[in-house]
Amino acid sequence: MPMKLNILIIVSSLGLASCDFSAKSNCYDYYVNNKSNFSSFLNPEGALITSLSSNLYWVRCPAGQTFSPPNKCIGDALYLNYEEAIKYAKDLSEKSNRAVHLPSRNDFGQITEKSCIDPAVNTNIFPSMITENFWSSSSSVTRNNLACTYYSYKGSISCLEPKDIEHPFLLVIDKY
Repeated sequence: MPMKLNILIIVSSLGLASCDFSAKSNCYDYYVNNKSNFSSFLNPEGALITSLSSNLYWVRCPAGQTFSPPNKCIGDALYLNYEEAIKYAKDLSEKSNRAVHLPSRNDFGQITEKSCIDPAVNTNIFPSMITENFWSSSSSVTRNNLACTYYSYKGSISCLEPKDIEHPFLLVIDKY
């Protein structure tokens, strides 16, 4: 076989290997057409949501926004660095006498929809979820200047985010 043909076959097979024939659908589009689907969450009625298996109430809008029935968030999401976001939640917790905090990296598994992306959450539950990195309460175990974020596009966690960068964040409240 001539050399040029061998290279063409190799390049062609590499191109096919990198194609994703099982691309996930867009969560926003799916949930717009399935308004009564709340995943594992109980039927939402207000600004907080939970499931039977969770020990948390999730605030349905990013911090800085206010939930407006029937299913909308108004205002602008806050973008704060890691320390400011942690302090915001702590201040809110002290003022409300409730255990308000940022979700841990593991908590985000409760809201992640594995079958769709952009954002990888149920938009019937989180109506203003933007595609962005969201702070978690978890820090990197190897470096003090890094923390963990939840990338809402595909529902992944990374613990390589510098703490001085500003990101939006969600809040949770302990049930007990």
